[in-house]
Amino acid sequence: MYIDGVYGNFMPDVPKVYIEEPRRWHIYIFGREMPSIFGRAFIQVGIPRVVGWSDVKINATNTNRVEFYLDGELQYTDDTPPFEWRLDTSPGFHTIEVMAYNEHNASKAIVDVFVII
Repeated sequence: MYIDGVYGNFMPDVPKVYIEEPRRWHIYIFGREMPSIFGRAFIQVGIPRVVGWSDVKINATNTNRVEFYLDGELQYTDDTPPFEWRLDTSPGFHTIEVMAYNEHNASKAIVDVFVII
């Protein structure tokens, strides 16, 4: 980034977090990922679909702790990389939120999923 003579990251100590799985346009059948074959079939376009369960995998840097939330409720806290959590919940639409923390700051990533069974 460049702004008026300043280069680089303005807050280099901020945790960076990205949800790698489940990802849009994919379906997960008992943890196995494959491209989605669904189009506009009754649910949100591109939303990840989960049959059974799926591991929530994230890419986190500059992070000491990660919290996994399902529909706004804390489900799991992970203090050691690789930061992962197994999503195994009731059918329907759900929101997964991931909060990454270090000593001074926090960052957040969100993905909506549709659980089939």
